[in-house]
Amino acid sequence: MTNGFFYVNYTDTNGDTVIARYKVSSNPNIANSSSAFILLKIDQPFSNHNGGQLQFGPDGFLYIGMGDGGSGGDPQDNAQNLGTLLGKMLRINVDGDDFPADPNRNYSIPSDNPFVGITGLDEIWALGFRNPWRFSFDLLTNDIFIGEVGQNSFEEIDFQPSSSNGGENYGWRCYEGNSSFNLTGCGAASNYEFPIFEYSHTDGCSVTGGYRYRGNDFSGLFGIYFSGDFCSGKIWGSTQNGSIWTTTQLLDTNFSISTFGEDEAGEIYVAHYSSPDGAIYHIVSTSGGSCVGSGSFRIRGKVTSSARRVISGVTLTINGPGSCTNTATNDSRGRYQFEMLGNGAYTVTPSKAGCTFTPSSRTVTISGSNQTVNFTGNCP
Repeated sequence: MTNGFFYVNYTDTNGDTVIARYKVSSNPNIANSSSAFILLKIDQPFSNHNGGQLQFGPDGFLYIGMGDGGSGGDPQDNAQNLGTLLGKMLRINVDGDDFPADPNRNYSIPSDNPFVGITGLDEIWALGFRNPWRFSFDLLTNDIFIGEVGQNSFEEIDFQPSSSNGGENYGWRCYEGNSSFNLTGCGAASNYEFPIFEYSHTDGCSVTGGYRYRGNDFSGLFGIYFSGDFCSGKIWGSTQNGSIWTTTQLLDTNFSISTFGEDEAGEIYVAHYSSPDGAIYHIVSTSGGSCVGSGSFRIRGKVTSSARRVISGVTLTINGPGSCTNTATNDSRGRYQFEMLGNGAYTVTPSKAGCTFTPSSRTVTISGSNQTVNFTGNCP
């Protein structure tokens, strides 16, 4: 966008949440402090769990993560109450004003929000959150990842696919992660969405949701969703295979991880909140070695002549994410296969003394599915 507007979420001196718009000054790196325009104010009953994340979605609407109002255990049951904005993911249109008589609501409602015209506040996109401190959209798929800060026992990462029409209930205070917390007034477990990743407080105390890597600099990271913990400094990577998510601890740092960031190229950064050594770090890949064993997908194919005759004894070399590499020799039927590959870009190159091949090499990207690469050879 080139209009110079930017949006902030802050807690005012009364302890309440404010969503405001500002505009840059003549210096694009400095805000015009007199340009504040209040879009939304929300009363907060307690001093904690105010959320904080804002993201414009691929649909152009502003998504707002709101905590449950604070204290402990959601004593007012706000997260399950469709009559309050607390404990919700909100979705608003920053253009227009559907509430001209209300100075604290200066925006319009997307007509396809899930509770428009039925019981529930129209701003609500999803419910059942304790404190969705950080959330993000996948640059490739538009899926939403939500880092949901837990109570006493579990931290969680929640997931909403891009195909969603909204309205999901992520379970708090009925559930903390996958475990029951307070089932008073709750429905069957099938009414709720459970996390794709949870960890106990033996590994940290406050999750910080991150981003799914979609950059080009480190192909070995492609498709990994990064999250961390503010207290322990641990960083995890989550990968998807169909409906199954697998999470691995990638780093154990001394950082107080307050947030992750993503640039326009899809590179990911992590912020260490500390004095005097607070800093922002770029996440990079230093891996190498074998590509095989990094996932559950395969690349296979066949090498034939232009007359569709088999050419056997061809060496196939694969180069993939993080500078990994493997070789294989095709069989008597011309077939080859590389198995147990992870997501990312792979280049396959055939070679045999005295032969030329078309194409000379080929690059394919694994993103949740197998790939086939065939070659035609000329061996005089």
